[in-house]
Amino acid sequence: MISKKAALLGPAIKVPFLGKQNVFRRQYQLVPEIISSGSVIAKQMFIKLGLFSEELFIDFVDYEWCWRARQHGYHVFVDQNVFLKHQLGWEKAEIRRGQNIIAAFRLYYVFRNCLYLMKTKQMITAEKKQWRKNLLDQAWYNLVFCPHRWQRFKMIIKGCWAGVKMVHENTNQMLTKGQISTKSMKY
Repeated sequence: MISKKAALLGPAIKVPFLGKQNVFRRQYQLVPEIISSGSVIAKQMFIKLGLFSEELFIDFVDYEWCWRARQHGYHVFVDQNVFLKHQLGWEKAEIRRGQNIIAAFRLYYVFRNCLYLMKTKQMITAEKKQWRKNLLDQAWYNLVFCPHRWQRFKMIIKGCWAGVKMVHENTNQMLTKGQISTKSMKY
């Protein structure tokens, strides 16, 4: 049974060539976040929580919305009886060590958005340690096992730099608007 506090219901994800993903014991499984592809979101949830964050553009857009919902006491569910075959232009040849190889340009957004969300308190604090580990794992995997390592390295560095820049710009905007004071900032 799904809770009346459900913000989003999404399918279990099946990535081509990797078989089933997100296999659970119950039909409706409570999860911390899911991709929004194929998900159902009631209109009133957008009214209560706001729309997806356009500044993120791609990668973490749906996760950030799920975290926002959870911070407001709502839940995110996956229906394990519904599968979405999720594909980002991957082919069988683009899988190494059991993982999909994402396009190098996506690494820019993964690192930028994850670092930005960690630093602007939009990521749930208890989960930041795991996301730091995920970023390190992502960097390691892309720099050791994937093709075009130099291009991937550059996208990771550019993404990290852009994430720091976004945090700085966000902080300056909040100071200008009086939403925070210099006394509350940690150096």
